[in-house]
Amino acid sequence: VQTANDGETALAHIKECSVDLLVADVRMPGMSGIDLILAARAELPSLPV
Repeated sequence: VQTANDGETALAHIKECSVDLLVADVRMPGMSGIDLILAARAELPSLPV
């Protein structure tokens, strides 16, 4: 389990580590949860959200 305080940090984790599932809050500092999901899906299209 990994945690991040903002979307940018979460996206960096997704790019660097093996991620099996993404759980995100819609309202986060900086990048919104929706933007995070879109960016994460661009990196890993089959990532469950």
